Amino acid sequence: MSQMHSNMNSSLSSGYTTGRRMSSRRIRLNFWGCVRAEFIKSMSLVSTWWMIGIAIVLFPALTALQTGLTRWMSEQAPQDEMFSMDMTLLWNNIAGACGLAAFVLGIFGVMNITTEYTTTSIQSTLTVNPRRLSAMFAKCVALVGIVWVTTLVGVLLAIGAFYITSAGMSLGALPEGQAGLPYLVILGAPSGVAAICLIGCGLGAICRSTIGGVLALIGLLSILPSIFQMLSIFAVNIRWLGAAGYYLPSYSLSNFVLGRSPAAEIAYADSSDLGWGMPVWWVSGLVLLTWTVVIYAIGMLIVKRSDIK
Repeated sequence: MSQMHSNMNSSLSSGYTTGRRMSSRRIRLNFWGCVRAEFIKSMSLVSTWWMIGIAIVLFPALTALQTGLTRWMSEQAPQDEMFSMDMTLLWNNIAGACGLAAFVLGIFGVMNITTEYTTTSIQSTLTVNPRRLSAMFAKCVALVGIVWVTTLVGVLLAIGAFYITSAGMSLGALPEGQAGLPYLVILGAPSGVAAICLIGCGLGAICRSTIGGVLALIGLLSILPSIFQMLSIFAVNIRWLGAAGYYLPSYSLSNFVLGRSPAAEIAYADSSDLGWGMPVWWVSGLVLLTWTVVIYAIGMLIVKRSDIK
């Protein structure tokens, strides 16, 4: 009998325990453990791989298309109208693909948040980590890592696509003062696209609906710039309308990655009005960062204060 009691006690001690050993004071939620869990959860979804695949393919596809079109135009031009090209073409084509890739990965950011609410998996997420802001921040850290690496892979593949498409073309070196453009594109493009993705996360947290979040993203990245552009055309005397469009997220991303400056744009267009109010590239980066912080903070504030249904 005593041996039976000892066996029962040993089996109980090796099983699930409660009390002091399982008290909340002894449990510590590790933030990086939450990030790892969110990364695994995101990578286990088929939609994640679709978004990653589309974004990666966009970079070499658009770069090859633009380079091929430029090559065809140069071959069709008369001999006396041949225009010179340099390696700026490579980085401009890659940066040009950032806008569409950012839109795709921005939708990915929206879905990353709204899926939690539409599938009610937010309840299990907050059960594991009841601190809402910590849980959402861990989710976004994992998301930024995925988007950053995805964009970097796309940029590197685009470089290869450019050299394949431009084989045989006569390209000059980068102009003086543009030596840092490759580093800006290679490192700035992933950072800028990740910022747009975080904006998508914020919009998803604000709307809690995939359709609403995607429509809000379309409005911010596409419709709003078009409205300002049309207003600047019809209201030519109100110069600030045209300048306001320079401080929207879509233009800020493009200006930041391309390393543009007002002086270069004015010299290209031979018009002093074109560069009025246009920020330099690093100011555009700060503007994009400001948009990201504000929208993301509003979204997280709503997540913190709203009820979970």
